[in-house]
Amino acid sequence: MRRGSVRITAREGIVAASIGADGRLATSTPPDEEHLAASLSQESVLFALASLPEKTPQWFRAGLGWLAGSTDITPTRITFADSVASFKDRSIPSLAQLFAKTDTLSPDDELLSALFTHYGLFSSEKKYAKAFMQFVQQQCGQTFSEASFVEAFHMSTGKMEKILATYSRTFAAYESHELNGRLPDMPAFTVREATQSEVARLQADLLISQGKADQALGILRIAYWRGEREPAMLAILAGLEERCGSIERANKITQALVTLPTPPTRVFAVDGRLRFRAATASKKPEEKLTPDETKLIMTPLARAIKAGLVTEDLCALVSDVVLRSSVQPPESIATFLNLAAKKYPENTAIKNAASVALLTPKPEPDKVEIQANGK
Repeated sequence: MRRGSVRITAREGIVAASIGADGRLATSTPPDEEHLAASLSQESVLFALASLPEKTPQWFRAGLGWLAGSTDITPTRITFADSVASFKDRSIPSLAQLFAKTDTLSPDDELLSALFTHYGLFSSEKKYAKAFMQFVQQQCGQTFSEASFVEAFHMSTGKMEKILATYSRTFAAYESHELNGRLPDMPAFTVREATQSEVARLQADLLISQGKADQALGILRIAYWRGEREPAMLAILAGLEERCGSIERANKITQALVTLPTPPTRVFAVDGRLRFRAATASKKPEEKLTPDETKLIMTPLARAIKAGLVTEDLCALVSDVVLRSSVQPPESIATFLNLAAKKYPENTAIKNAASVALLTPKPEPDKVEIQANGK
């Protein structure tokens, strides 16, 4: 199977593929665009899809992975998705059974996934592309139903199987681009040795993504004791210290970082969580946050959101503040929580806060509002 280079991004449920170029890192010469692009592969696509906050159906991941793997790129031509499965000599497996599967897909299941994904995205001048992506989004974390398929495609899975059987026999490459000359060279770049702070930060981020926060904390503490003081590294350390209950250490690092001319974005979330801890420490569970306390907590959180830090932990913290506050959240916060609930549908706190925020009336001009500038 020929593998091109594909980068997967996701925005509001829409998956887009952008093509680079292939080649092999077989020499010690500085890599050009083709060589660097070869470092991304079909496995990279599948990993990116599996890492999306909203779990995509496994048949879709398998199908898009196949299309990525069948992209052929040369210095003068790019051919996207130049092959799909053919069931010429045997009957097509059941689509309904494929959509309902939760265990490992068989080889035929993967071929059918590729065929259906290609048809849904590219057939008849992308006629079904919008319906296909809506169907994929509906299947995220949901049980398949024939009714949902009929609603999306206005046909049964049985009729679609007959169409796919013909499509697999008459298929031609979706799109091919002829290039004038070679692919353009990459912009000039430099390579330098990473600092110890950067090494510790990268190792910690990797361990955190694997659920090994305790090991990440150990690596960052050692770097700190050795004198490393990179702000980005310290922001992660402050967050881990807060998470494990070392509040005094977390406060010490956080307060030093927030006074910098340009604090690292992550520290705003840590600062907000520490403020929330302090405000609720002596309160009874049913006791609400005052308007001043709410504003004090939300000020750094708003800065984090404005800077683009919209993680599940941050959204959950904003939710906790809204649920605990005596202040009616403004429309901007209600909209933010509604989007967060769609992005993290399994988080109960976010879902509850979104419901509460959307039910509350818009605040009057003299009411306290939470704004990104903290005023």
